[in-house]
Amino acid sequence: MAELYLVMPLSADNIAELASFGVRPPAQLGMPRPLTPRQVLLAVRSVPGLEATVRRRPEKQLIRIDLSPPGTGNTRPAGSGTEISLVEVTTEDSPCQLEFRGGTATLVASVAERIAAECGPIVIWPASGAPPFVCTGEPTDAQSGTADNRRSGQSPNESGC
Repeated sequence: MAELYLVMPLSADNIAELASFGVRPPAQLGMPRPLTPRQVLLAVRSVPGLEATVRRRPEKQLIRIDLSPPGTGNTRPAGSGTEISLVEVTTEDSPCQLEFRGGTATLVASVAERIAAECGPIVIWPASGAPPFVCTGEPTDAQSGTADNRRSGQSPNESGC
C-alpha cells in the first residue's frame, strides 16, 4: 500500500504537536496561509524532472495530480512519482485540503518545498506515524546537510526539507 502524507499550513495550532516529535518550527512563523488549488498547481508544474497530469472532479470537489517522470504514465518505477489529491475544492483561490499518496519521503519533500515556496511553510504528516517534517520553501545547504528548514531530525536524504 502506498504511503499517505497529509499536508497543512504551519500554524500556531500545530506547533505543540510538532514539539512532541522533537520538530522545531522556523523562528519566524509569520501568518499561516491556506493552500489553494491555484498555488499548488503552479508549484507542482515547476518541479524539474516530473510531469503533472491533472484530473478534475468538480462534482466531488476533488483535483488529482499525478506527478511522474516524463513519458512513464502509469508504468513509472516504484517511488519515482506521487499522486497529490486536493480535497474540498470549491474555487481555484479557496482553501483546500492536500495529501500525497505514494512516492518516497525524499520525493514528497522535494515537491513539498515547491509548494511551500508558493504557499508558505507547511507541515508534512506521514500517516504511517513517522515523525512529521516542516518545509519552508527556502533553499537548503546540500553540502552540509543542514538548514533552518530541516527540523525533524531526519537526514536530508530522508526528508529533503
